[in-house]
Amino acid sequence: MTNTTASTPDSTGRQLNLEIKNIGGVSHAQFSLSSGVTLFSGENASNKSSTLRALAGVLGGPLPPLKSDADTGSVRMNVGDDKYYLDLTRKDGKVVVSESRVYSGKGDLCELFMALTEINPIRQAVLAGDDLSELLMQPIDTDEIEAEIRHLTEEKESLDDRLDDLDKMENRVPGLLARRDSIQKEIEDVSDSLEETRTEIEEFRIRN
Repeated sequence: MTNTTASTPDSTGRQLNLEIKNIGGVSHAQFSLSSGVTLFSGENASNKSSTLRALAGVLGGPLPPLKSDADTGSVRMNVGDDKYYLDLTRKDGKVVVSESRVYSGKGDLCELFMALTEINPIRQAVLAGDDLSELLMQPIDTDEIEAEIRHLTEEKESLDDRLDDLDKMENRVPGLLARRDSIQKEIEDVSDSLEETRTEIEEFRIRN
């Protein structure tokens, strides 16, 4: 198997270092991956799938198989100062986890997207010509998106109502201005009448 990394480490200089023991057909292997795209190439039965299953397992996906002649196996992954591990043991004919600290707790998503092995649901769907929409949408929290859509719709409706109220108020402005002018004229007329009445009263007092 040939491991070809198609990029350099990221700006932090961190690399993913992987060590595999007794997984699938791999007795022992160590290699490093840098950020970007990594291509694994090799002939059939060169343990490409075993390597991918080991990586998927320590990332949080399905358990990789133990080597047929081994009772224990392990995967070690270091990313900078962060260390992850998956220790497997054969017990009563079954492979179980003895110790682990995997990268992610979302096993279903790891199984879907971390390694496209022959048992991967997306790979099987592609080979069968099935629709991938439902599988590809699994990482997306559609309930949260729908709740946000409802919230934004309600907010839009509230804003639309406020705009309608403002439009109605704007349409009432000419009438309100005319009413204001009319009331202002009435106030002026009353003021004039009041002033005339005061004058008449004052003249009456002077005469008497």
